[in-house]
Amino acid sequence: MRVWAVLEGWASRLVSAQCLSGTLAVALLTLACYRLHLNFSTVSFLYLIVVVLLSSKGGFFSSAFVSIIALGCLDYFFVPPIFSLRVVDRFNVVAITVFLATSLVITRLVTKLRKMNLWCRGSQGDLASVQAVTLVNAEQASKRLMQEPTRPGFGEGRSWWNRTSEQIPSDLPGYWRGHAGKVDHAQHGKSQR
Repeated sequence: MRVWAVLEGWASRLVSAQCLSGTLAVALLTLACYRLHLNFSTVSFLYLIVVVLLSSKGGFFSSAFVSIIALGCLDYFFVPPIFSLRVVDRFNVVAITVFLATSLVITRLVTKLRKMNLWCRGSQGDLASVQAVTLVNAEQASKRLMQEPTRPGFGEGRSWWNRTSEQIPSDLPGYWRGHAGKVDHAQHGKSQR
């Protein structure tokens, strides 16, 4: 119980740190873009880069939080009327909505890709352990077969390769009977074809 509390506290601090670092990056980018008098479309793509970089290292919540902060900065500093959260032009409403949707979709996809990558790495470890166990089992079976010169059903003390025609079972297919020692077909009551 205590371990979970520690892990939850650590996870919440990590998410808070990611939100803070993303917000700081958006604020610095906003300051630089405002000073350079960049337009709405350029700034929105720069914000998307920040969101993608954050989502590649952080989780969905922190990236979504930074996306909303970036949306607010975009609207307040770069969409007319400037220094207002009010949007007059309907095309700017569409552009802001598309920015938010794009940033959230990218955040979700990158987060999902990161989780799949972690799962694949875990699966590779499982596969390596299965391969190691299989290799050990195969080596043990090989050693056991090498130490056991007889096969069941052929009598004790005789190996498979040293059989005479009397010791070869009659239910073997003709090919194996013909090649597993000298077989007298007349003795078995079958003619050779």
